[in-house]
Amino acid sequence: MPRSATTTAALVAAAAQAVALQAQKALARALADAKRGLPLRTIEAFARAHRNEAIGALDIGNVHVGAATCWGRHDATAFEGPPLRRDKGHFGDLVAALKAEWQPRQVRGVVIGYPLLLNGQEGEQCLRTLKFLRTLLNPTHGLGIASVVLLDERLSTQDVKETLHGAGMKADAMRAHGLDHLVARELLLQYLAQAREHYHTGSNG
Repeated sequence: MPRSATTTAALVAAAAQAVALQAQKALARALADAKRGLPLRTIEAFARAHRNEAIGALDIGNVHVGAATCWGRHDATAFEGPPLRRDKGHFGDLVAALKAEWQPRQVRGVVIGYPLLLNGQEGEQCLRTLKFLRTLLNPTHGLGIASVVLLDERLSTQDVKETLHGAGMKADAMRAHGLDHLVARELLLQYLAQAREHYHTGSNG
């Protein structure tokens, strides 16, 4: 390859790398801004704060939201019916459904499925989840959520799909029977498994 062509290719590669780096920095700033002010907790802190309370879980997608509730340290129940819609025209119905299920049980802590990339890094989907969460937890909506824990959801959806597929359920049927709610329930079960040692520690101290 002529020297001029090699130089041009190197310049193009360097420019692309610079653009990618700027995009990463911009995303990091946006993620930090989105998290600022949210009641985020570690699993340890969340488990100790809510060990004697009912807790909820949300699987937040681009269109639908799945929800589940846990009344004890081992029981987790998915919402019944089709998934909740998160778009503007249905947002009021979403908030009303969560209130109807959670407020009588005094749910104040919620596990949120966090859609990390396959390499474990935060991406644009994480940013969208955080932005929606900020809107949902706005005090004007009256949900009364005191703390939130973000839980890696990379395996939750796949685990539920494989289980249902193994039972002979097709994709359309999964959606109709509340796949999103079942994923939220799986998130709760995963949280309970991770938090069990902290529940035990809290009960002794």
